[in-house]
Amino acid sequence: MPTNPGAEPKLSRQQLVPELQRLLASGASSHDLLVVAAHFRRMELEQWLWRHLQGQIAAGPFRGLHYPEQAHGSTLAPKLLGTYEKEIQTDLMGLVAGARTFLNIGCAEGYYTTGLAVRADRLQVVGVDVDQRALQAAIASAQVNGVNQQCRFTADLQTAISWLERLDLVLIDVDGAELDVLARLFAASKEQALSKATLIIETDFHADQHSNRSEIIASLVEHGFQIQAERKQSIHNRFSDFPDLNLPRNFFDQCLLGLEGRPGDQSWLIASKAER
Repeated sequence: MPTNPGAEPKLSRQQLVPELQRLLASGASSHDLLVVAAHFRRMELEQWLWRHLQGQIAAGPFRGLHYPEQAHGSTLAPKLLGTYEKEIQTDLMGLVAGARTFLNIGCAEGYYTTGLAVRADRLQVVGVDVDQRALQAAIASAQVNGVNQQCRFTADLQTAISWLERLDLVLIDVDGAELDVLARLFAASKEQALSKATLIIETDFHADQHSNRSEIIASLVEHGFQIQAERKQSIHNRFSDFPDLNLPRNFFDQCLLGLEGRPGDQSWLIASKAER
């Protein structure tokens, strides 16, 4: 339990009011106004929560880890509360127990690279991200948590693959670029390197908003993989119930703390080679 929770955050009128005025002048809907206000409130809540937890993850599989003050490409609060992508937590922790290598494509600031390196001290970890700021944050996270000797990071997928003699566990979360990443993964990897691999891939959407789920499955099957499980996102997993953390009491703030910034109908596909 945090010893110095600090004051609950206040809305920043200096940032919020001009943006709302601009939207009103442009004919924005009530939904548009709510999204903007919620965005500012969420950022304030995340800053408060990070201080409240003294920069540590409070629950979940990576409880106790020191965590950066900013998330890249996602939201911070669910990671600090341990509810982030809760649908795959059990699968991921079970799979990593038998793995020697972990490749995280779209590693952001290192939630999984640092977390799994700490939990599996013999695991060889490689993180890939095209955002240099995210890579620097992931490197810093590994150092702060004492696992920098286990972890390597790069913006180039082919380089990442060359660092691993085989691929045991691969997590792909690339915000709509899944098909391209899969194609490059299969092209760059020798057949033997993928023969024992398990892939966990988050589905996403094309520009016209139709899901790429069926295309991801087709690509996996074409390369000899079978879908072992599909974990659909559930709104019930977006909320935390930790009374000892002294979280804000109003339900609106609790909802904002649970937001992951993703559509509600995404899912995770878990696939492995058919001959396994």
